[in-house]
Amino acid sequence: MLIAGAGALLLLLCCGFGVFGYRVVFKDDAEDVAEKYLSAVQDRKVDDLRAVICASEQKRIDDDDAWDDDEGLLDWEITSSKERENSATVTAEFTGTDNGKVRTGNITMTLLKEDGDWKVCDVDETRD
Repeated sequence: MLIAGAGALLLLLCCGFGVFGYRVVFKDDAEDVAEKYLSAVQDRKVDDLRAVICASEQKRIDDDDAWDDDEGLLDWEITSSKERENSATVTAEFTGTDNGKVRTGNITMTLLKEDGDWKVCDVDETRD
């Protein structure tokens, strides 16, 4: 009986550490979330965008007005990222369109942790 109890305890511990390990290994880091943000902007997917932005920014997104028809994101490359415990900054160089002209610039995203997940809370864009 003692052996069966020890086996059950071992199984319980393994399952518990397995769930914890899964969350640690497969949880998105700040750079992953920034990529998802940029992909949602490029693909003009409001629901995907809402999934990666801070709760405080949710009200700023209106399905009808989320996208400027004269602007588009064509491509980007993450150039730097810095994670701290509960905040992060991710910078990307981008190529986009603005009134039919191709433009380049930089996007700096500030991310914060909400309920343990990274969320984009502020975006600063500079164009060349």
